[in-house]
Amino acid sequence: MRAPMPSDEQERLRALQELELMQRRPEPDLDGIVELTAGVCGTPVSLVSIIDADRHTVRAGYGIDLTDEPLRTTGPRQTSPHFAFGARRQVSQHSDLGVRLELDNIDGHELSALRLVDYRFRFRGPLAFGAFLGAARYSLPTPAYGLYYGFGLQWRNLLPHLDLGAEFRVADSVARDHLLATDPHVARPDSFYDVWGTTIALSYHF
Repeated sequence: MRAPMPSDEQERLRALQELELMQRRPEPDLDGIVELTAGVCGTPVSLVSIIDADRHTVRAGYGIDLTDEPLRTTGPRQTSPHFAFGARRQVSQHSDLGVRLELDNIDGHELSALRLVDYRFRFRGPLAFGAFLGAARYSLPTPAYGLYYGFGLQWRNLLPHLDLGAEFRVADSVARDHLLATDPHVARPDSFYDVWGTTIALSYHF
């Protein structure tokens, strides 16, 4: 469950940027306070940290490595159409290899993916197992690119020329390498996204 966004969140982020509170610099007074706090409370770690849109900065800490950490957030689950076009060729009695282009809409942005290796093993009977590996592109204000992989099961010829399949798909560490001036001010020049989902689809073949 996601926590609700405060109504004054944009004002808070602007204040952090104007006051440069995310820029770490020596704070002897804060260092003394956190060390004293750890001693009084009998805890191994004490810190003062500030959080912006996608990062938290430890301004002073005792018993902890003072490094910036990317803020991991989890978006809501959603259901959206999934479109795919591809071709495959039989390479052995029970195996197929192919390529495939896929299109999804995630949080209002297009996620396109290319299966460079799309493998399917056909068991005796209608059942088949598939696995794939490729690359993904997430169309954000600046594009993000990453690894794309997954696996699934397929019931072949449920109806003439129609297969029914279920898959688990992952766009892994999709990296947005360049941020814009309009993005929240952070020290890191990049951001990462992990997109995963399950798909139930009817595939037409000829």
